Amino acid sequence: MNTLGRSSRLAALWPHFFFVAKEPELDAAQERYRFIRSELVRRGITNKSISDEADVSREYVFMVLSGQRKGYRVRLLVAQKCQIPVETFWPDTPIQYREAA
Repeated sequence: MNTLGRSSRLAALWPHFFFVAKEPELDAAQERYRFIRSELVRRGITNKSISDEADVSREYVFMVLSGQRKGYRVRLLVAQKCQIPVETFWPDTPIQYREAA
């Protein structure tokens, strides 16, 4: 028979038994992507509508939104559709590509 009482067994499991997973920290690119996606969703704009208008693939639109590609033409189109200045979404956009909303 085990000589440990119930509270002693729980105490032995304490660090593992009550482990609560913390949400991972987001880096700047992930935060920017979530902000842009939230604005697009709020306005009912899909990646497909952007890709059709810009004549690029949906995958390319995703890569631009997530920061994997620059895609200044797509950036400009997204900003125009959201009626928000390009530099709000992407502060690193060169001045000649900021002719947005």
